[in-house]
Amino acid sequence: AFEINGANQDVPLTKDALKAMGPRIHQVHNDGGRDIAHKYTMYEKWTAAAEAYPVEYKFPYEPYFVAPKQIPRYDIRFFGYGNDKASHCYEINAAGYEFWVLPESFVVHVAHKQGSWVQQTFLDPKDRLSKTLGQFLKDVDAKYVRRASKNDKVVFDPLPPSAGYQVAVGVPGKGCGEACKGIGKVCKAEWGDRINSCKELDLHFDCSKGCTDGFFGSDLPAYNLQREQCLINNAPAAAPFNCDITYEFSKRVCPCGSA
Repeated sequence: AFEINGANQDVPLTKDALKAMGPRIHQVHNDGGRDIAHKYTMYEKWTAAAEAYPVEYKFPYEPYFVAPKQIPRYDIRFFGYGNDKASHCYEINAAGYEFWVLPESFVVHVAHKQGSWVQQTFLDPKDRLSKTLGQFLKDVDAKYVRRASKNDKVVFDPLPPSAGYQVAVGVPGKGCGEACKGIGKVCKAEWGDRINSCKELDLHFDCSKGCTDGFFGSDLPAYNLQREQCLINNAPAAAPFNCDITYEFSKRVCPCGSA
């Protein structure tokens, strides 16, 4: 999906015509914070692609797509505006469907005024974001058994005894700095990848209601109290482990070492 800069909103009809527009046309919603909704399409790859290619789904990816009629339907809780496409794609991925990008197909988002339907919701926007979406994701994970295993297979070289490596478990709303200090050590953010697995979380929490790699964030991995699930970070390069970040509903696991 693309959008055009400037007053001339004439839509290109072919991929070659689109490419000839240069910087006048770009990924839809490419501003910081919203770009994650579409960037996993890998636009640079699409520009040169001659064949369809798969993309790895990561929440909140919400591409425009074509699909068979038997896919899961939109959830009525997202009637109106906000998280409708993101929630739908989350369930489609959970149901086992894959996202493939077609090399010659594209859509263009044409600039327009905000429609009145934006206000057609029954919840305060904060409730829509936290309560409704949180419950929906929890319901989907209960409906489709989803468990991350990719990171469980990664093997790290052992650290020397002098490193003093030890994993600490934090309390909700507190960072890893405090958790490590509580066992007489300091947090080592550079060791974050060592604990980013369901196998590690299973050692510290009850992950029987699910361990998922459907999210990313510098506060992960952690046990989420709202979802009652273990969460690992699916994008540690984009959102690297941070010792100081806190989240009121997260019990963090923390890599600690000697000062």
